[in-house]
Amino acid sequence: AVPERYGLCPRLMSELFDAIDASWSESAGAASLTLGIACWEVRHDSVVDLLAAGGPDGQQAQAASAGGGPHPFVLVHAPARQDAARLIQLARDRSAAHGGARTRPDGAEGGAPSRGSLFLRLVLHDAARGTLASLYLIDLVGPAPLPTPSEAAAAVATAAAAAASSSSSSSSSSSAAAAVGGVVGERRALNKQVSALHRLLSEVGALDTSRGPPTLEQLAGSRDSKLTQQLAPLLIGNCKAHLLACVRAEGSHYGETCATLRAASHALSLQTPCLRLGGIRLADLPLLRPQAVLPPLAPLRRAPVRPAPPPVARRGFPQPPEGERALPRRGGGGDG
Repeated sequence: AVPERYGLCPRLMSELFDAIDASWSESAGAASLTLGIACWEVRHDSVVDLLAAGGPDGQQAQAASAGGGPHPFVLVHAPARQDAARLIQLARDRSAAHGGARTRPDGAEGGAPSRGSLFLRLVLHDAARGTLASLYLIDLVGPAPLPTPSEAAAAVATAAAAAASSSSSSSSSSSAAAAVGGVVGERRALNKQVSALHRLLSEVGALDTSRGPPTLEQLAGSRDSKLTQQLAPLLIGNCKAHLLACVRAEGSHYGETCATLRAASHALSLQTPCLRLGGIRLADLPLLRPQAVLPPLAPLRRAPVRPAPPPVARRGFPQPPEGERALPRRGGGGDG
């Protein structure tokens, strides 16, 4: 609740809605700026639309793209600050990277490695100018270390305890091995995505933009993973890219920190033009109403109305009967 402690997304939302409020026109009876929100997530080899009406597992990116529209993901109108906050919270709850508490399998302090890359697209349409601007906030997945012995033992114990009540010892041991194998396979897939991202950044930084705008055919790394397929059009397209490298100061993270900073250094040479898109009408945007995505709010419970207490008679004066009007006093000059 303290504005000075807002993160990047709340600060952006506050600035955007301040601009929307300032664009209100009395003659038109509406604001000239309109905000739309889209959110999706890259999970290994799949892309999940987090704001789809059927839920994150009910509509994939391919299904949304087949439904038409200039963008493959659902775009929801956010007319008020509360609607925007609820849409982002819904996406976080559905996210595999941010939904719920991320605790380590061995119960140690600190969160578990992220399990996906989260994409948030903010679309701002200006009806007075007929322009469209898009801002992408992307929380990229970091390198995931392979399970430590304590994590592997915790995963084995959890799987064995779950299967011990209804299975034999052999099936319990196989379930435990499968659980550890699933964690190893998941983290190897995440590390593959990070390696593909580093390669893509180096290729984009080496492009020669003096001969014209780059194309996806010039980037071999754009086809390495689902993550690079989503990022490549943004890195070479009509966007200004800003990369925030998050590292740790502990000595145990020295190798990971060096790899992150090496990848971030390639972003210094990114040169892509950023032009304003004009001639776009609001009717051309496939905006969904927030009621089509958000769950209904629970009705507010009103406190029971208590009857008013009876009037208290003033000391020294009798209480007048109900309905009787008090008469004005007649007095002389000495009557106060």
